[in-house]
Amino acid sequence: MIILTSCAHCAAPLEIMGKKCGRCFTRYCGADCQKAHWKAEHKQMCGQIRLGGGAEKYNADRKYAEAVETAFWACKEETKGQTCYICMEEFKSVTNEGLVTNFCACRGGSSYAHVSCVATQARVVVDDETSNESAESRWNRWNACRLCGQRYHGRMQWALGWACWQTYTCRDAVEYNWQRLCAMGVLGRGLKGVRRMKEALVVQEAEIATHKLLHPNSDGHRLGLMHNVAGTYMNLGLRDKALELHRHICGPNGLAAAFGATHEHTLRSKLSLSSALIECAQHEKPQLFREARSLTEEYIPVVDRVLGPDHECSLQLRENRVEAIMNDTSSTPGDRAEAKAVCEDATRRARRVFGASHPVTVRLAQQSKDVAKFLTALEQRRSLAAKLEPEENAEEVD
Repeated sequence: MIILTSCAHCAAPLEIMGKKCGRCFTRYCGADCQKAHWKAEHKQMCGQIRLGGGAEKYNADRKYAEAVETAFWACKEETKGQTCYICMEEFKSVTNEGLVTNFCACRGGSSYAHVSCVATQARVVVDDETSNESAESRWNRWNACRLCGQRYHGRMQWALGWACWQTYTCRDAVEYNWQRLCAMGVLGRGLKGVRRMKEALVVQEAEIATHKLLHPNSDGHRLGLMHNVAGTYMNLGLRDKALELHRHICGPNGLAAAFGATHEHTLRSKLSLSSALIECAQHEKPQLFREARSLTEEYIPVVDRVLGPDHECSLQLRENRVEAIMNDTSSTPGDRAEAKAVCEDATRRARRVFGASHPVTVRLAQQSKDVAKFLTALEQRRSLAAKLEPEENAEEVD
């Protein structure tokens, strides 16, 4: 399984199977590019790449080191004097690694950790076949904190994505196929988490191609992978293409047919569709605000019942509902008052569940301020108009 899907010499796109260096497995579009690359630079690097485990492993190691270093420097000041809640050290000399913080909903001492410590815990749990946990539950350690249960985000998610791919890319046995495929998903989400959308799309498309090769009849799961791609399309500005794909995924033959109408995958696809509608509405299609409003009104009660009102999906649906109401030209003063109440409630919930620095909380808090500011300005304009109206009437009488 590969995520290096372009020729090392000319960067042309490659198929899953193709020409590669016999020593280090660096891939090429043909013999001519392989010969040219060998003469230009590969001759000096081939041995180093081979000793590093081959092209995929060598690339993963370099990318992981970059992600860990970036994550550390981004929060260096916040982590001074703190220790990792796993190994209880501030600086991990074995890996030459500092601490990272603000990566889940944990607070206090539990919010500081080394990326390698978190990755090691995840790897050990996944490999523990004697555990009573299901394979899916154990694998989720790569995605979510074992203490607070919330998903990793930001630079920790990015670094763990590379740690995950680094761990499983070198396991070639057939029984590890599912782990390598899942690792692609973890990496794709990690890259999206730090807005590296072009890199994320490459990984996601490789994941879909690999899934089709290994599981040609598993259309339902492949729809879930396409859902991730649709989100990346939107972030890359391919709005119409993204919305079309989101509509297909949420359609009668989409995730609801594959997993059920109330499965988490299905409900998350409805959230993504509402986000796509709002994004397109903000770019010359304002009529879509009303559709987004209707969709969120329908699914907020369903998500509350299935996942709970404090779930990230539920809070984000509320965020989208407020956005749709405030931008819909048919909204009444009562609708806007409802939006303000919904936003304030969602902000309080997010702050309590995720903490003040979580991306969901930050967005909701900003939205709450924007809504309050808009309504205050609207009320001031109305008051001014009411004061001017008697004066205008008096002038007409005179």
